[in-house]
Amino acid sequence: MDTIVYIDPYSKCIPLKILQMIYIALVKLLVRVFSFPARASWHKTVRIALDILGTVFLQFPKRALKEKVDAAGTPARWIRWKGSDCNGVILYLHGGGYSLGSMKTHGRMAANIARRCKMKALFLEYPLAPEHKHPETLDRALAAYRWLLDSGNSPEKIAVMGDSSGGGLALAMLQTARDRGMPMPGCGVLISPWTDMACTGESMKTRACSDPMLRRRVILPFARLYAPESMLTDPSVSPLYGSMRNLPRLLIMVGRDEILLDDSRRIAGLPHDREIRVEVWKGMFHVWHLFCPYAPFFRKAFSRIGDFVTGVVE
Repeated sequence: MDTIVYIDPYSKCIPLKILQMIYIALVKLLVRVFSFPARASWHKTVRIALDILGTVFLQFPKRALKEKVDAAGTPARWIRWKGSDCNGVILYLHGGGYSLGSMKTHGRMAANIARRCKMKALFLEYPLAPEHKHPETLDRALAAYRWLLDSGNSPEKIAVMGDSSGGGLALAMLQTARDRGMPMPGCGVLISPWTDMACTGESMKTRACSDPMLRRRVILPFARLYAPESMLTDPSVSPLYGSMRNLPRLLIMVGRDEILLDDSRRIAGLPHDREIRVEVWKGMFHVWHLFCPYAPFFRKAFSRIGDFVTGVVE
């Protein structure tokens, strides 16, 4: 199987494809407008604004259930669908540059993934930077994974997932768990992961105009809120600089139009001994999955995640 594959999310029907492309261009325009004020120095205000937008536009599915739980000292939510059999557990780590994001912004996406995978999800509400910095966030994620194991979940029935900074955190957690001799989960899924917080990828420049959401000059200050400049290339902060050996099977999804493209492509080029499948989605932007309620054909991404995971846990 190819390590890097290119996915066309659009319809094969030419008229419908044209309409979809026009629609996505409008979505990108709206994303660019709403993401413009997202500055690290305004993180507290941006948090509130994103939670309001999430509450209004990304409402949690009515047929999904959520339940508060304490995951080894960190607040979390169990997410499951009514009447659905759960064949495993997802540990989900949300994105937001380690300083933003919550159940209100990412809960719906995590629920959609859980539904497609026929699993229940543990949505970890880890503490945010700059109030809580590295390595506390990594330690909380690792403790939640250990808590799942101690609760009787078989490692092969666990999938570790995350988007954006949460994707980077998920990969760093897997590397740390491996180094500490902990059993590996069945698989990992990383959506538009931020794996190089030093922001050295070539796509930071080549995709600067096409990415409607992120800019290097915007996300680098968020990295510095989470960890000092001297640690931005430490593997526990930027897992791109760590080893990919002895990790579980990985599915990485990234949009071709985002500046974090090379954060995914470079991982595929590192030495590894298990499958690392990088899917580059044509025309897509950073964590496009969030906008599935307004672009139903984005469901294809959730289906592919479900297909990848199901082959591991069933």
